[in-house]
Parts: sequence; structure tokens; C-alpha cells
Amino acid sequence: MEKSEKRVGLSKTGFILSALAVLILIAIIAALILLKPGIMKSREAKDTMQLASPVYPEMNPYPDETSKDFDAEFDAWSESVMAQRRDLDFSPEIEGFFRETMTAFLKNGDSENHIVSPLNLYIGLSMLAETTDGESRQEILDALNCPDMDTLRSRASDIWNAHYRKDGATNIILANSLWLNDSINYNVPALQYLADNYHASSFSGKMGSEDYNALLRNWINGQTDGLLSDEAGSEGFNEQTVMALVSSICYRAKWSDSFRPENTASGVFHAPSGDIDIDFMHTSGSDTYYWGENFGAIKLPLANGGGSMYLLLPDEGHSVDELLSSSDAIDFIFSGSTWENSKYLIVNTALPKFDVEASVKLKDGLSEMGISTVFSSSADFSPICDTEGVFLSEANHAARVTVDEEGVSAAAYTLMSAAGAGMPPEEEIDFTLDRPFIFVINSDNGMPLFAGVVNQP
Repeated sequence: MEKSEKRVGLSKTGFILSALAVLILIAIIAALILLKPGIMKSREAKDTMQLASPVYPEMNPYPDETSKDFDAEFDAWSESVMAQRRDLDFSPEIEGFFRETMTAFLKNGDSENHIVSPLNLYIGLSMLAETTDGESRQEILDALNCPDMDTLRSRASDIWNAHYRKDGATNIILANSLWLNDSINYNVPALQYLADNYHASSFSGKMGSEDYNALLRNWINGQTDGLLSDEAGSEGFNEQTVMALVSSICYRAKWSDSFRPENTASGVFHAPSGDIDIDFMHTSGSDTYYWGENFGAIKLPLANGGGSMYLLLPDEGHSVDELLSSSDAIDFIFSGSTWENSKYLIVNTALPKFDVEASVKLKDGLSEMGISTVFSSSADFSPICDTEGVFLSEANHAARVTVDEEGVSAAAYTLMSAAGAGMPPEEEIDFTLDRPFIFVINSDNGMPLFAGVVNQP
């Protein structure tokens, strides 16, 4: 491969910083804490301590294009990327969970913005399954469409490894952690298993102490590049917290083709609450336009294995909720390049610069998906601790996504606490996203990392 060929998609003038960070924080609060002699008890001292540490895959950085050793450095980078790849089986069972997640947490029939990370929820719930047993575990397996734990472990491992990237060109940083009350009994082998198989760090400390809360916030900020600093600053444990589980994803990639700032112009977005004056980014060129029942769509590619951002615009007179209820629109999101209704033509795209935040309570949605026992007194967390009366009392998800000419930056977290435009013309189409629309960021494996509804840019 010639050096110039290796740089395809990397010498674009635009740069997108898409740091999409999602964390699942599961604070498990006991309604009644009854310690029994058992597995292992943390030390009596109230010092914070790390009980298990993960080992992350090593990846070579993408080389500086001006480097005199570019070819050798590129080959080393490419080797490390290929070593991290997996023959990922995007089975109907996995796709089914992602479909249900997007429908359950994005379709709300209101005027608010909504964002969710299906992939992060999958990994977070996989971790939750490892810490539960009995009916609690079985409901999670059923929701994830897994017949048994061996299948779940295999799928979760493949998903984690297929998506983990830390090379400076495209970063998809996945991290997990477990936070324990230093007065409870915990299963040491289980902590090591989580470190080895889920790359999870485990900590023990005095719940409710400022030192332990500060460590939690620092961990979150470190794993998410500080993109959730405001949200993380308000997080913390109270004295009744038994344990907590955190799962995060931080995503960075570059556009294959960028938006030029000089093409940005003011326009009107027709939000449900009324018209909004906002800046629209513009680009025009030959591209594939897609359409289906009551929607039109385009795909904006991201360079170096970063995946793609899909933008779905309902036809005039139709809503995003209609699309989310339509098998046609959801089928398109998971179709890859096989969608039949497509045409290569000149697409004049106008995408609003937006900065959206969203929050949703997950308890009802998870219950609808069949995960309910973990929220009741019948919850079973015996694989990780022998404390009785442990259950999830609530589950909240919050997210923020910002899009401008330089790129996309976004963050989200989930807190679980226990105590268009129709068929196109022949040659050219204006694709103006000036009313509520759907976005989906897929990895290069086709799995949805993030999905959202923009009602208010």
C-alpha cells in the first residue's frame, strides 16, 4: 500500500471529536443490611482500597502523517487494530435487544430530547447478571435473549473486544468498576473474575465518605475524559449504599468528510414547542439517499473504523414516534448497506448545530423488558456478596450530545440505585433536518453505540 493510500480519509480538513461517554451506575441499597459470616469481609479500617485491577489491551498509536517512519508505524498500528478484531456474530438475539432498547427509551410522545446507548446497556446488564442469581439473573438473561450465562459471557466478551479501541485515530474506551461498602462480605474470586473477563476495577471504602465519593467522581472523569464532570460532580454514595456498579464508554472519531464553518448559516428549526432560530451546517455532494415508509435518511461516515452516523427525518406530517414504532425505520437502522430503497445522487445536507441533553428513568422500561425482580425484595445478589435485602431502588439514564462543524462531543450516564422526505427526485435532493429527527451512531460492526431523538436543538 502506498503512503498516500494509507491516508485516505485521514487528510480531511474537518475533525470530529465525538466523545460519547455513557456510564451505568448501579447503586445497590439494602432495605435492611444483615451481615453474616461468609465469603470474605473487607478490613475494619475505613481506608479506601482497590481490590482488583484489570489489564487492558495494548494498541499502537496511529502515526503522525509527517513521520519519516510512517510506513512502519502504520503497519504496527494496523497490526494492533487487527489483533483486537473479533468475528462478531451480530445475531438476531443481540439485534432484538438493541431494537427493544431503542424503542423503549426513545419513543415517548413528548417534546423533549432523548438519548440512549444500547451497547453500553448491554454490557452493563451483562455485569449485573454476573452479580445476581436465581430469578434476578434469569430475567436479565431473557431480556438479553441469552439461553445461559456461558452464551452471555461469550457475547459480552466479543462485543467488548470488537469495540475497544485506543489508538488516537478512533477511540472507543470501555471501562467497568465495582464499588463496595467496606463493612460488607464480598466474594474475592468473583471480583477477580470481573477484572479478568469484564476489565472491571473493584474498590472498597466507607460509603458516604467524601474520600470515597471523590474517588468515584475521579474514576468517572478519568474514563470519560471529563466530559461528564458536571454530572459526575453530583454523584456519590450514602451510608446505606451496599455496592455500586459503573460501566462507561467514551468515543472519539473523525468525520470522513467535514462541515466547513464558512458554510454555516442561520435557519429555522420547527420544534414541537415552536420555531427556533439556529445555525445549520451545510454540505453538498454525491451520496446515497435512503427512504422508507414515512422517512428519508442519509449516512455520515466516520474515518478509521469509527462507524457512521445515521440521520432519519420523518416525512412532513409524521413524527419520530411513528418511525420508532415502524418496523421499516428500525429495519433500516440495522440493514447496513443492504437497504433496497436507495439512490446515489447529489444530496444537499443541512444539519443543525445542536447541544441536547436528556434523562429518562429506566425502571419502567427495564420492567417492560422483563427485568423486575432486581427492583424487589426478592432480588438475589449472592454471587457478589452475602448481604441480605439488597435490591435496586431506581435506575436513571442521562445523556448529552453536541454537534458542530468541528465534530460531535457527547456524554451520558445511567444511575441505578438500590434502598423525511420520501422517495427522491431523479438527480438531486435537499435533506434539511429542520424538524424533529432521529440520529444513530453505529460502530463499524453495525452495532448502535448511541441513538437519540432531537426535538429541541
